[in-house]
Amino acid sequence: KTEYQTVRLLKNRSEDFDSKPDNCLLPEFKKFEYLLMVSDDSVTFDINAFIYKIEQIPFVDFLLLVDTATLKSKDNLIF
Repeated sequence: KTEYQTVRLLKNRSEDFDSKPDNCLLPEFKKFEYLLMVSDDSVTFDINAFIYKIEQIPFVDFLLLVDTATLKSKDNLIF
């Protein structure tokens, strides 16, 4: 967390996902194990450079940029 930016790693699946597959933070992305939530209020943030750096991490298999305003379950992201 900085003055202008907050980055959160969120676990999308519950511990008992195998027994209850609909028990996800964002059900529309139930195939995703983790979500990275980035809030940035600065004018210098380069989302493309950020995505490129995340894609370089060896254990990141897939990355998808999602606009939270379009999510059906966006209320689940209110903390």
